[in-house]
Amino acid sequence: LESMANEKLAGITEKKYAGRLVINPAALDGEPEAMRLVIYRSAFKSAGANPSKLSHKSFDAIESLLKSKTLGKSLDFPCGLYARLDHEGLTLGRKPEGVTLKETSVTCPLEMKVGDHTLKARLVSGQKAEVEIVDLEKVPSATVFRTRNPGDFLRIKGMQGRKKLKTF
Repeated sequence: LESMANEKLAGITEKKYAGRLVINPAALDGEPEAMRLVIYRSAFKSAGANPSKLSHKSFDAIESLLKSKTLGKSLDFPCGLYARLDHEGLTLGRKPEGVTLKETSVTCPLEMKVGDHTLKARLVSGQKAEVEIVDLEKVPSATVFRTRNPGDFLRIKGMQGRKKLKTF
């Protein structure tokens, strides 16, 4: 059963990061429960995590997460393992190490090179300076802050459908 699960896992793996693996959850539809559980265990192992401390209850929680189809929701398990369902797919593996950001003061106008992009900030005439504060305790563990990419969209609470980010 484990070799069959590994073969299936190889076909449904979307991305592999250090310590975590993203699989296509739709590809699990129709698989028997026993096979799905072995696939989850194999995914954790393939990501370099040790799933031996996970109980059947943990795997039931993953099943519930998939049935809920709630994007952005994550589950924390013993030994620093986690599962997360988002736009990339179902991520299984070791919880990423927390990154602590220092508060940095800047003067406006600002133009700073960040990777391949340029960050520009300026005060708008007649408006006071604003500060955006992010509470890292409330930010999901696998959150990545990045620039907008083509095709990015938002699902706004209380609104049906989605809006392209470029329209905001």
